[in-house]
Amino acid sequence: MNHNMISLESTSNIASITSTEGVENTTESAVPPPPGGAWLAEDEEQVRSRRASLKLTLAAIAVGGLVMIGSMVWVAVTQQVARPMPGPLVADHNTHRIESVQADMPAPSASFLLRAWGAPLVTEVSTNLQCASARLVQGGQTSRWFGFSHPSDQTSVQMLPYQPAYLEVRIDPSIHSLDAPSGDEPLSHNVLLKTEDGQVLNFEVTTGGK
Repeated sequence: MNHNMISLESTSNIASITSTEGVENTTESAVPPPPGGAWLAEDEEQVRSRRASLKLTLAAIAVGGLVMIGSMVWVAVTQQVARPMPGPLVADHNTHRIESVQADMPAPSASFLLRAWGAPLVTEVSTNLQCASARLVQGGQTSRWFGFSHPSDQTSVQMLPYQPAYLEVRIDPSIHSLDAPSGDEPLSHNVLLKTEDGQVLNFEVTTGGK
């Protein structure tokens, strides 16, 4: 009788083990796969991230292009300023009168305002009388004296661009009487100025006369 009880208990234990294993297997096989919506949500997030990265990249390229264009324009402008093109000289007036010239007085002078449009190169400054001399003054720079009494084979004065300049004409009293006509006729001192591009300016300073 005891033998039969052991068999029943063993059979019950085997059934219990088999039943437990079945439950465990059923639990493992019942885990559902990730729903499709989660994958779609992850894909949309990746798309958004890629679009944001693309926008940042395009923005960086656009900014870089603008900086490059700006630098090219700046270089072009600075080169133009560094190497100005020749331009005309414009005088505000071209005649001046000096009432009298006395040998015992300081040398009288006349000044003509010039405006340089560009950077003309002055190639000639000459006078018709030995008592007259002329020079150019601009931006703190002063040329040497030119004229009948200051002959020179070469005259080269580079004007500064877009800055006012002055043509100064000086009359030497010590030799003025040698040029002055007799009587009451005024004496005309003519100054000729030429530039490399062919511009010619004439100035006249008269002395004496009535």
